[in-house]
Amino acid sequence: MRIVTHPSYDRVGIQTNNGLDVLGGKALKMYVLEYLHVKYPKLPADTLQEAVEVYTRTNTLNLMGREFGVDDVLRWTRPKPESGYQLAITTIRASVVRAVIGALYVDQGPIKARDFVHAHFLSRQFDLASLLKIEEPKRYLSYLMKRLGQKLGEGFGHSIDMAESRANKDALTKYYMEELKDFTLPSDVEKEGFVYVSTKIGDTQIIV
Repeated sequence: MRIVTHPSYDRVGIQTNNGLDVLGGKALKMYVLEYLHVKYPKLPADTLQEAVEVYTRTNTLNLMGREFGVDDVLRWTRPKPESGYQLAITTIRASVVRAVIGALYVDQGPIKARDFVHAHFLSRQFDLASLLKIEEPKRYLSYLMKRLGQKLGEGFGHSIDMAESRANKDALTKYYMEELKDFTLPSDVEKEGFVYVSTKIGDTQIIV
């Protein structure tokens, strides 16, 4: 019952989920960051950070908690006045989901916690490309082509000579959203007998 016992549950001698919540939150962000960084090696740092936030923010966890049906087993004290209920329950559902991850990490090990994150978080589809901030696509594409010392070619859309902002933005999006299909993760070393083989470090973001 510790996982579903919020610190607001005022009972003497009852363990709450506070510690598991904190641990689970750290593990969640670590595994999401690890996965996205390896799968999308060219993703700019600020976009990567935003992507991690999308997967781990309170609203995402709240929806997941509702799907899991945590309301039926929660132990907490309702706020007074009742006007604060919605904000409180949203935060508390999120804490339970993080506590589940923390409990898995402690009781069954890091790999089980990571598998849970992969199955229930990273299996969800988010439009990561929409997080890319490309305000001057033609200029960005020009600098990128110069740095690479080659044209991006058909695989990346139209030539820099085309004035259409959309075409240039599409080319940059394809470049930064390049996805590795076959890769290993640093956390795989937790598996017995596994030898980690690093993937190529991605390019850095264009600064113009």
